[in-house]
Amino acid sequence: TLQVIGLGTFERGVGSLAFSKDSGQHLSVIDDCNDHMLTVWDWQKKSKITTTDVVLAVEFHPTDPNTIVTCGKFHIFFWAWNGNSLLRKQGLFGSHDRPKFIQCLTFRSNGDIVTGDSAGQLLVWTRNSMRTDLRPIEAHEKGVFCMCDMRSGSLLTGGGKDRRIVLWDQQLQLDRDIEVPDQYGNIRALAEGKGDEFLVGTSRNFVLRGTFNDGFQVEVQGHTDELWGLATHPSREQFLTCAQDQMVCLWNSVDHSLQWSRTLEVRGRDL
Repeated sequence: TLQVIGLGTFERGVGSLAFSKDSGQHLSVIDDCNDHMLTVWDWQKKSKITTTDVVLAVEFHPTDPNTIVTCGKFHIFFWAWNGNSLLRKQGLFGSHDRPKFIQCLTFRSNGDIVTGDSAGQLLVWTRNSMRTDLRPIEAHEKGVFCMCDMRSGSLLTGGGKDRRIVLWDQQLQLDRDIEVPDQYGNIRALAEGKGDEFLVGTSRNFVLRGTFNDGFQVEVQGHTDELWGLATHPSREQFLTCAQDQMVCLWNSVDHSLQWSRTLEVRGRDL
């Protein structure tokens, strides 16, 4: 542990965070309180730089350390930051309908920004003009929850209701897609892996490793609600857990793998 920050500031959990791209000295944090407040920290000194508006996601610009981009309910904001204060400019939607939520964003290699919204659309924002001029790209059903800019210049997006992962080429033309099986839940996070692999985090606490050719394999699995029961085996390197999600699981304590799981008719409270 290098540093602990936020004690007495964050009311609940941490919803989103991003390190500055220059030296990593500064950290932008969105907390999980009702107002989803943005704070910017000099984390090595454990000092809070400033506190500002209501947002849902935040990123430092990859080439301009003085620019922070945030998005959230009905908005995308471009912040000019001098280390002590923030000056906000709102992105312009032009003739396009303003979505209720802009839920995620990523930067392209040319400095443009792509956002995913609750209407399932991708919007491209020109950094210099801070507006979106291109037609929205219909990407997913009922929301775009996450994006990952790939080393190749292509883009991965993850949907909500449709559980699809879509690969877009450098011109944001649809290349390939694959559906995450319903048993794993909805897509909540994407990351690039080795070669053509990608990692997927889901709403049911799975981490999946997948490719468009071979599908998915489970890397990590956990309970999806409060865990109340734990029992270790008296001689084997195994233990059982049960939780409010009505699952009972047997785990291997050496390699941290799930041996089996069963669904109960009631919520698990004790073992």
